[in-house]
Amino acid sequence: MGLENVYIPDKEALKAKLKVFLEAYMTTKILDMEDGAFIMYIRLSHNKNKTIKEKFINYKLLRIQERLFENPHIPISPENAIICNFLIDELYKYVSKSIKK
Repeated sequence: MGLENVYIPDKEALKAKLKVFLEAYMTTKILDMEDGAFIMYIRLSHNKNKTIKEKFINYKLLRIQERLFENPHIPISPENAIICNFLIDELYKYVSKSIKK
């Protein structure tokens, strides 16, 4: 069983999806697509960490940060890309009413 027929997004596509979520969740506009900006917004989301929903969101954001932004000079592996894509799709469920398609 291989990954021949599985969609594997690249890092830029994952960052674009994460940007949409963070803009809806943080109710802000992200202008910079640099890794450091995303890390800053992920850390900023920890200001909201009271409810169980917010704790789930922060947990998933930390897992994305670990897989997507820890090694900026190494390309993202297919496994990490698939996991990040899944986590971002799960995060979309929390703000689905706020995201404009």
